[in-house]
Amino acid sequence: MINFNKILYLIVFIVIILSNAGCLKMLPEAHKIDIHQGNLIDRKRIEQLEIGMSREQVKYLLGTPVSNNIFHADRWDYLHYISKAGSYAKPKRITVFFTNDRVALIDDQY
Repeated sequence: MINFNKILYLIVFIVIILSNAGCLKMLPEAHKIDIHQGNLIDRKRIEQLEIGMSREQVKYLLGTPVSNNIFHADRWDYLHYISKAGSYAKPKRITVFFTNDRVALIDDQY
């Protein structure tokens, strides 16, 4: 025995699904936000960094480094990545090298 109510519900369901599938192109795209990862450092702070500063002074100026490698204790890396709306930008990097707990070299690629 054929149940016409079930068939009618099925037909209505299929019509609704198909009509909504056609409307998907009219919906706006999802908003994509910029994603910042790492240390966002102001250029003014980088310019204040000098040879001979102590570790505490560097940490006060730039914050805690992203990378604190136990095999390279005299090297602090500050990295900043930004992903803009699904794309990937080249990372910015500052590496500070220490000798006797004082800044000996600054590799600024920020």
